[in-house]
Amino acid sequence: MDETESKIEFFGKANISTLDEAKRLKAKLNPQIKSIILVTSPMHTRRAGTIFRELLPNTVKIIVVGTPYEKTPDQWWKNYRAAPFVLLEIAKTVYYELGGAMQDSELDKN
Repeated sequence: MDETESKIEFFGKANISTLDEAKRLKAKLNPQIKSIILVTSPMHTRRAGTIFRELLPNTVKIIVVGTPYEKTPDQWWKNYRAAPFVLLEIAKTVYYELGGAMQDSELDKN
C-alpha cells in the first residue's frame, strides 16, 4: 500500500441518512484532517455538501464529487428509475432547507 492509499478511508456503511453520516464522521474525524473528498450520487451532491459543510468544522475543506458510475439521464423525468430518485432528492433538499432532518440512527439514541 502506498502513502496515498493509506490516506483513503471508506466511511458510512451503517448510517441511515446523510445527516447521520455527517454526525458520525464529525465524531470520528482526526483534528489534523484538513480536507475530505465526499463521493456520492450526482443527484445528491448539493444536499450532501450542504449537510457536511454545516456539521464539520469550517477548517475542513470539503470537496463534493458525483460518482461517474451513476449517470443521470438527460430526460430523467421520462426514466422510471431516475424520476423517483430525483423527485425524492428534491423533496429531501427542501425538507432539510426548511429545518427538517431525517431521524438519526438508533446508535445515537443510546
